[in-house]
Amino acid sequence: MNNMNMKKRKILIIAVLAICFASMSAGSFAYFTYQDKAHNVITSGNVKIEVQEWADEDQTVSFPEEGVDGVLPGDKIVKIVEVKNVGSGDCWIRVKVEKNFQLAEGETGAPDTDVLKLDIDSENWTEQDGWYYYNSVLQAGETCQPLFRTVEFDPGMGNMYQKGVAAINISAQAVQAANNGSSALEAAGWPED
Repeated sequence: MNNMNMKKRKILIIAVLAICFASMSAGSFAYFTYQDKAHNVITSGNVKIEVQEWADEDQTVSFPEEGVDGVLPGDKIVKIVEVKNVGSGDCWIRVKVEKNFQLAEGETGAPDTDVLKLDIDSENWTEQDGWYYYNSVLQAGETCQPLFRTVEFDPGMGNMYQKGVAAINISAQAVQAANNGSSALEAAGWPED
């Protein structure tokens, strides 16, 4: 082989080796790259409330499910009614109070539930359409101001109420506060009665 061919051959070998080294180094760079995906988890808040009824001013004794016996006209008993937000989202709340009076067997007449007087808190609650709406957002973990604290039996209750049974039934509802009006009265999504 002549010298010229030999030089061309050396240049060709060097070029091939340079391409091989370049390919190997490019391949090794691929091992230093990194890809990742972000998994964003968004958890929505939940609305959950609990009605609490207390039989003492310190709110340490729950109001008994079986009620209170031996109440006389003119008596005032402690029955503190409040709602606690046990969910993770802020909410609007409303409460319905239904008073009933069942006369003793053998008694006749139409009992008047107005003989049961509740000291409704009209500063923190607004009555509308048979419901009491709480005037503030009830934040997660908070308890509202009591709707009422006592039940008073009218001193003028007649004999027809003797041995009768009075009941005050409480039901409460809640809807989300976020993006849902500026008050409980304006909020949408209340469950049907």
